[in-house]
Formats: sequence, C-alpha cells, structure tokens
Amino acid sequence: MYRQRWWRILKHAFDQIILEKKVPCFERVNGTFEDTMKWGVLPEGLGRDLGEEWDLYCRVTKMLRRWPACTPAEFVEHLALAEGKVPLEDHPAWSARVSMIVQAFLEHDRTLFLPRYPSGQTCKNDRTTMFGVEEKKICRNLWESDEIDETFPQLEEVSHCVLPQHHPPQKRDPGELNRRRSSVIVRGVYWAVQGYYTKTQTIPPFSVVGVRLGTGVGTRHFPMALYTWVAIRDLHREIECQMAAVHEGKDDTSPESHLQPENEG
Repeated sequence: MYRQRWWRILKHAFDQIILEKKVPCFERVNGTFEDTMKWGVLPEGLGRDLGEEWDLYCRVTKMLRRWPACTPAEFVEHLALAEGKVPLEDHPAWSARVSMIVQAFLEHDRTLFLPRYPSGQTCKNDRTTMFGVEEKKICRNLWESDEIDETFPQLEEVSHCVLPQHHPPQKRDPGELNRRRSSVIVRGVYWAVQGYYTKTQTIPPFSVVGVRLGTGVGTRHFPMALYTWVAIRDLHREIECQMAAVHEGKDDTSPESHLQPENEG
C-alpha cells in the first residue's frame, strides 16, 4: 500500500514536470525536417510524409508524459517496444522520423530528456570518428592487405544506395556542399563497420556504431547513419546469397556430381 501511494506521488510529480514544460509545436518539428533536407543529411529513400510525421509527433508528446525521466535513446526504445518497432534497424523510416522529432524537442528544450552522458560529458570520439580519421587509417591498411572478403560491399555501392540524388546547386547552400556533408557521414559509418567486420566477420549492431560515432537518437546525423548501416547490412546479405548460389551452381556442374555409383552385386 505504501509503495503504491509513493508511486502515485512520483507519477504525479513527473506529470507536473512535463505539464510545466511546453513541448514544441508541430511547426517547429516540421522546420527540423526541412532543415535536415536543406543540409543534405536526409538519406535517399526517406521522403516527407506529413501525415505520418504528425501522427508520430502526437505519440511522442503523449508518451513523454509516461516516460519523462529518460535519455533520448531510452525514450525511443520504450516507444519502439510499445509500437512493435524493435529492432530499430528493421524499421529505418519510422526510427529516423522519431529521431528527428526528438531532435526538435531537444533543440526546443534539452531538459525534456535526461542528458545523453552523465555530468554533461560528451562522447570522447565524436569529432575524430565522425570525420573518419581513425577509420580511414584502418581502411587504408585493409586495402593494402586485402583482408576484407568479397562479401563486404564497396563504399561506392553503399553511397549509391544512401546519398541523396544530386540537385541543382543553390546560391546560399550549394548542392555539392550538401553532398559532401552526407558523404562524411556515410564514410564514417562505413569505415567503422568495416573495421569491426575485419576483426569479427560480422556486421556490428547499429547501437555500437552509434555510440562509436556519436550519431545516437536525436542527433542530426542519426537518419543518414542508420540508413548507411542498413545499406551495408542488406548489401552484405545480398552478396552472400549471390556467392552461395554461384558456389552451389559450380558444385552441380562439377564432373563428380554426374558420376553415378555402381551397383554392387
């Protein structure tokens, strides 16, 4: 009885905290989506859907009352479980849109969520890894040693799947500059995944890559990073299936496969 009463008091206190803090209006969220497109960090294949964005905005606002004391990642994890969108990697469009809504909320009032890192700390390697400094060194060594097997996709293949199509340059924000910004994210994720794959022969979970590069939920680079990871995973699976089919075909056409066992007796 005492625990139930204490929980009701805490819940009421949390509700009051959220009620006193105004969440941003949908126009503010829409502005975040537009800025993401303008900066060229919205991946190819993730188009605008105002109806879906409005629906997710309402859900995030509602759920924020239920889980106020969460980091952005914890909040989206709770929401994904409630919506049946787990793991996030299997629902990239949903995850990217929710992340951008959370980003808009953070830009409006960072105290709506708990800090990502304790005591105001930041990810140690945010600046170096996002620009691929360490991963680029690893990648150069791999090119020289040829340690990557044939099932790992090429950077050009991944970029073609993820990077936005080239648009005519604008006066204030050239399209080529936007493409370079996008390419930085794609390369950073690619080199991080490639380095992990070289050591383990497996694709790392996206959560590991996000922590490594500082591209977690609610950051501007989350959608492009997630779509890059998904492209690497899907291309890797496709190449593996193709190579397995080729090897199976070779086995079927080999001379040994046509030899019939002699009948005994």
